[in-house]
Amino acid sequence: MSRTGIAIVGLGAVGREAARTLLARDRASVTAAVDRDPALAGRDLGELLGLGPVGVSVAGDLGAAAGSRTALVATTSLLAELEPIVAELAASGVHVVSICEELGFPWREQPELSHRIDEMARRHGIVVLGTGANPGMLMDVVPTVLSSLAPTVEGVVVRRTAEMASYGGILHKFGFGLTPAEFTAAVTERRLPGHFGFAESIGALSWALGLELDAVEVGTPEIAVLAERERVGPHARIAAGTVAGITHGARGSYRDDVVVDLSIHFGFRPELDAVELGDRWTLRTPDGDITVGAPGGFASAPATVAVACNVVDEAATLTPGLRTMLDLPVRSLAAKGRAR
Repeated sequence: MSRTGIAIVGLGAVGREAARTLLARDRASVTAAVDRDPALAGRDLGELLGLGPVGVSVAGDLGAAAGSRTALVATTSLLAELEPIVAELAASGVHVVSICEELGFPWREQPELSHRIDEMARRHGIVVLGTGANPGMLMDVVPTVLSSLAPTVEGVVVRRTAEMASYGGILHKFGFGLTPAEFTAAVTERRLPGHFGFAESIGALSWALGLELDAVEVGTPEIAVLAERERVGPHARIAAGTVAGITHGARGSYRDDVVVDLSIHFGFRPELDAVELGDRWTLRTPDGDITVGAPGGFASAPATVAVACNVVDEAATLTPGLRTMLDLPVRSLAAKGRAR
């Protein structure tokens, strides 16, 4: 069976923007769209995006993706929830690229599940690839590529700011709009996970750079900013006096020495706050630290969409199995031409 095109699975904020980006490219063809929301069933994808009809109707089940070459999945942050989706797509011979954070580099944290997905992918001759801005590029591939400019790297420090108002369904994970008391209670009761993917980024970096680790510690989210007045985003609004920014981070250590140190300030419209926007990478070397910065940083949601769309066609070129962004040749990560 000859397969072409990309199926978009999950039409939340990121899935819709990915579809919009792919439809705008001459060389990309979206051949299916899947979402479990019954209100979307049967709607033309292009009309849903405000682009006019494109001849692709939204379906409620994964069977609609069976004729596509690759599925771009934007439905969950959890690998356990992604597994049955991968299983159904793999059984149809469809490659899977997903922004599921726990798929970024799952081998260290979830070895049994990783081996199960890897075996499944090999058996069906397909590739399963985790991608995204973070994890994926900014805390994984970027510091790995930068390390090529140093003979030896002994440690990595990454600091990021992430604008979150552009996201939809995942905002609840960060506690935006909660009062301080509600936020504290949610953290205490483990109902507020914050960012998924720190442990995966640390695993990817330690593997790529050969950094030995004996401990990985993911911290708990902490309040960084309370909104002075109501804030409105594309998908939500938060009241004055509630959480508008948090910090969250993780560390990987060896013999009590911090080897990988990652931290992100997540803000709901952080441009309104006294926060220095930007991303910064520091490589610890025997000859001193090397620091590279991106003033203003990379907008989290658009960067996630861009990375996913730039690699979705590349996954099929890899050897079947569970793969990571570090398996892709550098050239394959590049932006893919011009939009029409």
